[in-house]
Amino acid sequence: MSHFLQFAEERGLVFSNSPIMHRWARTSTIDHPHKKNGAYIFYGDFGVVQNWATMQEAETWFSDLAQTPFEKELQEAKLKSAQKQYAQQRADGQRKAAAKAKWILSQCELDCHAYLDSKGFPEMRGNVWRKPDCDPLLVVPMYCGDTLCGCQLVDITGQKKFLTGQRTNDSYFKIGQSGRDILCEGYATAISIHAILAAARMPATIYAAFSVGNATRLAKTHPSAFWIADNDVSGVGQKAAAESGLKYWMPPESGTDANDWHKSVGLFRATMELKKVLLAR
Repeated sequence: MSHFLQFAEERGLVFSNSPIMHRWARTSTIDHPHKKNGAYIFYGDFGVVQNWATMQEAETWFSDLAQTPFEKELQEAKLKSAQKQYAQQRADGQRKAAAKAKWILSQCELDCHAYLDSKGFPEMRGNVWRKPDCDPLLVVPMYCGDTLCGCQLVDITGQKKFLTGQRTNDSYFKIGQSGRDILCEGYATAISIHAILAAARMPATIYAAFSVGNATRLAKTHPSAFWIADNDVSGVGQKAAAESGLKYWMPPESGTDANDWHKSVGLFRATMELKKVLLAR
């Protein structure tokens, strides 16, 4: 078990108790400690893990104990069964999440929100969901192609969450319908880029990917896009953008994204500098 735990923890999964046996379970991750962003199944002699924020596909761990041909055949059968169960659970969860996102959006009204205010857009109106006995939530719809697949819910403090089970791989929030494709991570970053390029009179289609892992996936399906990366202290954003093969830029200060930079330097300077970057690349 210790070797499986080490394998899972190296991929960011966090365990507060011993792993559950013989069925898929969710757990928190190092990068998202307050969410159940990790999934695993453990059979003793093998296990499968996935960190939804950083891994594009699930990875399998096998025990290094010697096995007979019969044991290996049995293990392979269990693995196939686990993979089928996982696929069925995911598909069911994605259908339910898409239906819930549609319902939530039907309950929203266009209004200002504290999160938008904090990001430098006090007069901007977004989809605001007012639940009884709860602060209003900003609802950001997420699409796979033209199909609504889920949403990101943002509270007044900026805490974000997705709907349980929703599809996040290959999903995005899009602004614009023409011009250069621009890829970024967050919603606030996307609306800042939109404001900057609108002021520069540079048409663009902006895709907010919601995570660096998903941005990497979208880079493969948008090979001519320009990536505006987050300047993470860890260097993850720059590394992913550089390895994608896309042309990219990021704000100069460590620990910031394009929205932070936009608020810091102001619209005029941001417009002049980003326009220069895009024209040069």
